[in-house]
Amino acid sequence: LIEWQVRYALKHHNWSSVLKLTKLKLIESDPCWRYWRARALQARGNKPQAQAIYQSLSKTRSYYGF
Repeated sequence: LIEWQVRYALKHHNWSSVLKLTKLKLIESDPCWRYWRARALQARGNKPQAQAIYQSLSKTRSYYGF
């Protein structure tokens, strides 16, 4: 259910909801949601935190790592 809420927030560019929902323990370790958390941080002007997430993702072999 949380993933559906995040997808809805993404669709409507509700970055504050994306940040709040991706902070939950249930999904924070998933590379997909970590990527979208970085995108939300970047959209809200917090580029240093977004870059840190992007860099950690780039160390894994996955779609979001590339």
